[in-house]
Amino acid sequence: PVFGDANAAGFLVHPERPRAFAPLAFLAADGRTLLLAPLDAFHEQMIAVDETADGTQVDCGWHGDLEAVPAGFATELAVWAASGPRQALDEWSALLRRRNGTRRPSRYADVGVGRLSYWTDNGAAYYYRPHPGLDMAATLRAVVDDLRDRNVPIASVQIDSWFYPHRHPRAVGAEGAPVVPPSGMLLWEPRADVFPEGFAGLADAVDGLPLTFHSRHVSADSPYAAFFDSWTDGPFAHPADPRFFAMLMDQACTWGAITYEQDWLVESFLGVRGLRAEPGRARAWQEAMDSAARERGITLQWCMGTPADFLQTVSLTQVTSIRTSGDYRYMFDNGLNWVWFLHGNAWARALGLHPFKDVLLTHGATDLGPG
Repeated sequence: PVFGDANAAGFLVHPERPRAFAPLAFLAADGRTLLLAPLDAFHEQMIAVDETADGTQVDCGWHGDLEAVPAGFATELAVWAASGPRQALDEWSALLRRRNGTRRPSRYADVGVGRLSYWTDNGAAYYYRPHPGLDMAATLRAVVDDLRDRNVPIASVQIDSWFYPHRHPRAVGAEGAPVVPPSGMLLWEPRADVFPEGFAGLADAVDGLPLTFHSRHVSADSPYAAFFDSWTDGPFAHPADPRFFAMLMDQACTWGAITYEQDWLVESFLGVRGLRAEPGRARAWQEAMDSAARERGITLQWCMGTPADFLQTVSLTQVTSIRTSGDYRYMFDNGLNWVWFLHGNAWARALGLHPFKDVLLTHGATDLGPG
């Protein structure tokens, strides 16, 4: 969430991100709200706030990376008037869900959402860092045993990005990984230096608990980019072949997954222009993932999604949860994530999604912020 002044100027945005907003709300002092919001083609529509010689203006239309559109392509944008921002979000989201016949999974569709789970992602004690004297498998076994001994009823375990190789590898060791660069995935397979025997003993290490596996955008150097038809853009690639996503879901099933966690959605979309070059490509990507997950009986979790990724879930069936804030200490200190989280939750609730917050370590003031 970003905020401007009465003239739609002064927005605090990251300089590396476009000055684009969707939805865009104008609030009166008494809370009355005008909301500009797309009704379809979520990845193709753009609302931009531009500084011009005559002042500030709001532009609504298609984004500038479209290279071609089919004959008859059209999009819809709505203006909602409401007594407050929550009402505007609720009414807009309800219309989208009715239009698309959206069916949301229950909160208890998987135990990763419906019950207590244990996470090893950024901000966790064992993110890229095993317990002293143990490897990662033994660390997981010790953690699960300790929690069981203390009657902490965890029902699943999440395995984060440290398990597979990236374009810019980070060591798994005592130092952990304090920096989180958006480095693409090479292979979605267990690292030989972390799991020398693959995942053969992983189920035993977590005492048979079901698992959530993290995944991210693909590196241009990945064998996947050569094997599957893909769009490549600088260091990133994005497979266009739905068989790629079927392969990932097959692997997830063989590893004992209940949930496939798709992270860095923003890097996939903004990082690969081919995904933006024609209408419907981003929707086809996400619906292919959703279909593959549905056929195999596993759920999806969205992370670091753009507003369009939030919205496209109205055509999906397997997304049980969505992260409504940024990554732990990525670009700024974690305190700001709570502002992001609480605003994002209001929108996730309106869309019928279950929000979640990343792992975090509590700490005092640092160079990044107040802690």
